[in-house]
Amino acid sequence: MESIDHYKYPGEDVLINEFECHDAEDLAMLEALSTGGNLAYLQLHPIKGKFDFRHLKDIHRFIYQDVYAWAGKVRDIDIGKGNLFCRAQFI
Repeated sequence: MESIDHYKYPGEDVLINEFECHDAEDLAMLEALSTGGNLAYLQLHPIKGKFDFRHLKDIHRFIYQDVYAWAGKVRDIDIGKGNLFCRAQFI
């Protein structure tokens, strides 16, 4: 597996993000605000699909699009914030 470094700012433990925020606590707040709004919108306007892999990627992209450029894309390494949803090798 590759290093997680290409998803983090060099020398830092913060994921590269659209806000260019280098503080983990501030990024967590920005992510919560952004994704919370997107999740609320999805409650009223669900993304249509077959709940297959493509559909799940579309949902992930919509939720995180304002925070991470790689939202909705298949990652090649394990990334988790406190918990690991799924290992990259199994996606």
